[in-house]
Amino acid sequence: MATGIKQLHSTPGNPTTPSLGTGTGTQGTARMIRPSNVNYDLEELSAALHYNDEWLGRAKVAIEVLDQSNAHTAYARVIFFDKERAALCFHLAADIFRCAQLTRVVHRALGASFERVVPPSLLIDVGPIAHPDAALAGSPTVLADLTASVSMLANSTTEASWRQAAVCAYVVAFRLARKLITAICPPTPNVLDSPLDTAIWQLRMHRSPEARALAEALASMQVTYSTAAFDFDAPFPQDQALLQSEAMKAFQADLDAFQATAA
Repeated sequence: MATGIKQLHSTPGNPTTPSLGTGTGTQGTARMIRPSNVNYDLEELSAALHYNDEWLGRAKVAIEVLDQSNAHTAYARVIFFDKERAALCFHLAADIFRCAQLTRVVHRALGASFERVVPPSLLIDVGPIAHPDAALAGSPTVLADLTASVSMLANSTTEASWRQAAVCAYVVAFRLARKLITAICPPTPNVLDSPLDTAIWQLRMHRSPEARALAEALASMQVTYSTAAFDFDAPFPQDQALLQSEAMKAFQADLDAFQATAA
């Protein structure tokens, strides 16, 4: 029997209750849901999805598709970006091609089941089983690798590489800014739709000239990033990539200096 939903009312210590884990997601918190035997506990799934009826309805459609496809999921992982946006990924012992196929089928089922024009606030996909510590262990190395690759890509000979350099440089600056914001900036409500814009807003909320200068630099890098990633109506010159690379280095230096004085 494939994965399905099992209607249970769990109690503390109930051995049928799936184990849950929490951790930090890319831009929010993550929660893991494990099926009991082959079924997901509806109560546990509802709790993991913050009792959001729309989210639960979308999850049920996905689980039904996986059930019909005889796909045995090991666990599901919910990543909360904020109170109103999340992503649900079902992980199973399968290769990338199989997971991509199942994701496509799930998306078709969701497209057929939900006719609302407003984009959904819960995104769903299917992925392979990942080592639980892989992402945490690799994060510092990945950021260092991205930093090192910016100069190489910017000094390459193709426009595709220049665009990649501009994107990577902004990603490095953004991640460093997020780390700083978490450490020293006052908590503020997420008043903007984009976490990219929210980072700039939070830096400015620090109300120091240094933080506002960092916000100005990050906003400028964001424009170049957006052009490199999405604007293909005009060529993206190498000069832009080289400038973005230098902007990243300057941002890192200014951020380090600011963090040293603000600590």
